Order: sequence, then C-alpha cells, then structure tokens
Amino acid sequence: MMTHKKIGVGLIGCGTVARYGHLPAIAESDGLKLIAVADLSEAGRKEAEDRYAVDSYAEYNDLLAREDIAAVSLTTPLPTHYEIAHRAMESGKHVFCEKPFVETIAEAEELRQLATQKGLLFGLNFEYRIDEPTIRMKAALDAGDLGRLQVLRFAYNWSAHGLTGPLGLRRAEFLRNGGGCMDCGVHYLDLARYFSGSEFAHLAAMGQWTEPQFRYPGHLLLQARMTSGALAQFEVSFIYTHASRDRTWFMQHEIIGDRGMASWQADTPFLKISSQKDSPDELGGVLQIVTENGHSVEPLGSNKPFARVYAEWERCLRTGTMQGSPLATVHDGCQATEAMIRTLSAADAERKSHE
Repeated sequence: MMTHKKIGVGLIGCGTVARYGHLPAIAESDGLKLIAVADLSEAGRKEAEDRYAVDSYAEYNDLLAREDIAAVSLTTPLPTHYEIAHRAMESGKHVFCEKPFVETIAEAEELRQLATQKGLLFGLNFEYRIDEPTIRMKAALDAGDLGRLQVLRFAYNWSAHGLTGPLGLRRAEFLRNGGGCMDCGVHYLDLARYFSGSEFAHLAAMGQWTEPQFRYPGHLLLQARMTSGALAQFEVSFIYTHASRDRTWFMQHEIIGDRGMASWQADTPFLKISSQKDSPDELGGVLQIVTENGHSVEPLGSNKPFARVYAEWERCLRTGTMQGSPLATVHDGCQATEAMIRTLSAADAERKSHE
C-alpha cells in the first residue's frame, strides 16, 4: 500500500486558538507533520515545543527559512496577518490563515494577487463551512429540497467571556478592534455568500454602543440583499449577559427557501461565571429540516471542526488546488473583508446620523 510522505507545516502564533485547535489538529493529522512553531512569547513557544517535540523560534522569519516547511498556519492577532502572510508567500509557503483575514480591502487584494502570482494556495479558517450543521443544511439546499433560497438568518449572541479576569481583558480588546462583527460576525458574512453562491448587493447595519468607551458596537444588526436576490440578516452581540451573574448565549443558523427551510439552534444553558466552559465553541443543538415531503428534527451539536479543516487543507495541498473545496479561499477572504468593512462603516454612519 502506497503511503504519502507527510507535508511539513509550521505554525506562527501559539495563542489560545492555536493551543486548543490548530496545534492538536496538525499534530494528530495522518498527512501533515508539525515541524516548528514561532511566537514572541517564550512561555508559548516552550509549551508547544515540549508538548509536540518541535523546534520553536522567537522570530517567525527563522521558521520561514526552513526548506522542510511547505505550508504555514497563521494564528497571530489580526494586525499582524498582512505582513506575515506576505513574507510567508515571498518565502514560497502556502498559507492557512485564521479569520478575520486582514484589516483593509487593499491588503486583502494585494495578498490575493501575490498568491496568484506565486502559484500558492491561501486558505481562510471560516470553519463553520464544514461544521456538521452547515454541511447538512447545504446538502438539503443543493439537493433542491428547500427550493430556491429566499432568506438567510444568523444569530450569535453571547457575553464574549464577560467583564472580569483575563478573558474580560480579551473581550475589551475585541471591542477595540472590530467588535463582534470582526471576531464572530465575519463567519456569517462568509456563510451568506457560501449558502447563496452570490455577493452582497446592498447592506444596512445598525449598532448599539452600550459601552461608549469602545470604538465598535457591543450589539450589531445587519440586513442585506444578495446578488442572487435572497435576503440576509444577522445579529451578533458581545453584551448578551455580559454583566450578569450567570451567562448564556443564543445561536441560530437558518435558511429559508420557497419550498422548505433548514434551521439549527444551539442549546442555551445558563453557566456560572466560575465555569470553565463559558464560550459557545462546543455546543449541543437541534437541526430541523422542513420540506414538501415532511420534516425531521434531530439533536446535532456544533463543534469547531479543526481535524476536518486540516484534513481538507491537506487534500488541497496534495492536489495543488482549492477548486471544489468547501474551505474558504483568499478570494472568499477578500469578499468577507469588504463586507465586514462595509457593515462597520454603515453602522458607524447610522450612529452619527442620530448624534
């Protein structure tokens, strides 16, 4: 039986998401080999080095210089994405980047052009595309069971870890740098495009600045018309029980066609602030699909599918193309970035019109 040589991967940025998601998925992959990590934090580097028996660097350019690394996973903070991704591609590395992509449309377009020029693959971690509820809903839509897509509705309302402790500081950083739209809502901007197969023709947004010290709203509403004709709506909140003794969340994905609908809604337990599980990363839930032939209701959880993401990324690397892959491409990243910036600008303009 022929076996493939493992593809060498380097990871840049050993923060929270890398620790619980990216690093374990790469290390446990049958076809990828974690070669090295880079991070400014000595503690972060040392933890990854000890746990995965890999080399580590304080300077990411030292990682990029290695010839045994074919692709890099970029899991650093948003403001660093453009520079590191650019240098990685100049070094001949394929790139898989955490969302959100970059901070400006110009940066996104430049990276798209560079990937094309260098003949490199560039993927974005919009992992909801291959989460189980999305897979099932998209299959029903593509099979024609729902008819022509008419409406998309998304909600992601949670406390963003609340106000206190280290995670409270993380929440504050989110609200200074794009808020819920940039951190979570960008997933739904991408899913609206993914489900509808079209772009944003028109959008209108409003925000609520419950905490005026922050640049970005704590609660955001968006309504849009897609070029396919479908309507899209999403709601994203970082103030949903954020100051409460007990926390909860509300999450729902729904697509409505002219002959049926598919909806997934998360379970909404109340959690004590002392709970180790106070974020909606691994959720129970219920999937409903209603068609002309009847309906189904079944328990179906939603978990960040890092293992599935990296299995698909490996397949793309081996075939040399992302065509036909559910993973988001650099083009998808450009479109989501533009929609995100338009949304935040629209909300800001609406706010100023009432001041």
